[in-house]
Amino acid sequence: MARAIQAALLLVALSFGNFARGQNSIRCSLIRAQQNSVLITWEASPGTNYTLEETSSLHEPWRSAGVYLATTNRLATSVPLGARARFFRILQERRGPSLQPANAPQTGYAFDPRFANYYQNSAEVPQRVLSINQHLKDKGLLGELAPSIPVAEPGAYIAMVHTPAHIQGIHSIPIDQAHGATERIGVIADLAVAHVLGAVRDVCDGKIRNAFCNIRPPGHHQINSGFSYGFCCHANVVIAARFALERYPSLIKRVMIVDWDYHHGNGTQFFVQNDPAFLFYDTCAGGFYPGGDESHHGLMTGNPGNDGFVREWENEMLPAAREFKPDLIFICAGFDSKKGDLMGGLGLTARGYSLLTRKVMDIAAAFSGGRIVSILEGGYADNNGFFPPTFNGLKEAVENHVRTLMTGELQPETPFF
Repeated sequence: MARAIQAALLLVALSFGNFARGQNSIRCSLIRAQQNSVLITWEASPGTNYTLEETSSLHEPWRSAGVYLATTNRLATSVPLGARARFFRILQERRGPSLQPANAPQTGYAFDPRFANYYQNSAEVPQRVLSINQHLKDKGLLGELAPSIPVAEPGAYIAMVHTPAHIQGIHSIPIDQAHGATERIGVIADLAVAHVLGAVRDVCDGKIRNAFCNIRPPGHHQINSGFSYGFCCHANVVIAARFALERYPSLIKRVMIVDWDYHHGNGTQFFVQNDPAFLFYDTCAGGFYPGGDESHHGLMTGNPGNDGFVREWENEMLPAAREFKPDLIFICAGFDSKKGDLMGGLGLTARGYSLLTRKVMDIAAAFSGGRIVSILEGGYADNNGFFPPTFNGLKEAVENHVRTLMTGELQPETPFF
């Protein structure tokens, strides 16, 4: 039986010989059968290990093999990177290198100093993104992240989701010069979308494995209101998902959106709830702003903390994700669910965000080729009575989130204040 499987696999492998051989290909160097399993060795660069997904029947459904193999120099055939071959597809190693050159950054970072150039209220302030950026710099992480270049013309993609009246309304909001603003919030909202789309492009092109977008204004409340709704101007994550579905139709067919913000992502739900291409799961505080239909998420009560979130995810979100099998995952990364947040607080700690990030990465490794784009939503000052307010909790939570995206490793607990 083993010889029959081996022979069949070898014929399949040899049939792939005409696929591209280059920067975007990896090579199959050894195929052999071992009782009920099949071991396959691939090579993209010397000394690099990968995880494979295989099917013993040579037909779908796929199952994760979880096999880690050393490379050899025996080259039998080539398979294009990122393509879903009929019988094999490649998964990134859980804690190892991705299919990138050695020492290349695996996590992208979207940020622009211009995000600080508007003002809308005393909670959603420029210090949110500025403090995060400075903290990542102070910790030496910026040099290990790949900066994402924004797309040149985001307007067409914004118009795929939002009405002309909404877009006009957002661009009509005046500059709040009394609070030091220098640009219209509508201009910066467009810029934020451009940066998110750049991160999505880089992830889907395989230049990076995942990305964190340190942007403002946020977006998960927006429903074509024509004004800043819950601090949100454009539905950033929905626009990014539509961009991926349109630009990469052979690669991205199913999109999952995970929202861990304290507040319900009503805007995201509004746009995707009846679309089979989407799975939206929102873990938030029930009965708080903005209210409305809360049927697409797990309602958190009291102070659930890390254990409560993990329990909810393991019981509800993770089974749904495994059934859906997303090709791309977005995180609406709202850090107002952290312990001691001025605008929320569900007891999540710095390690809690690392735990949740790791669970999303597990789903992405199993089904999405590791593809994750995380977008900043909420996350505000510390509720510690200091004035001017501090942002220590936000900075520490984001650091653990980003470090986990970069390494796949769970991060230690860090007190917020």
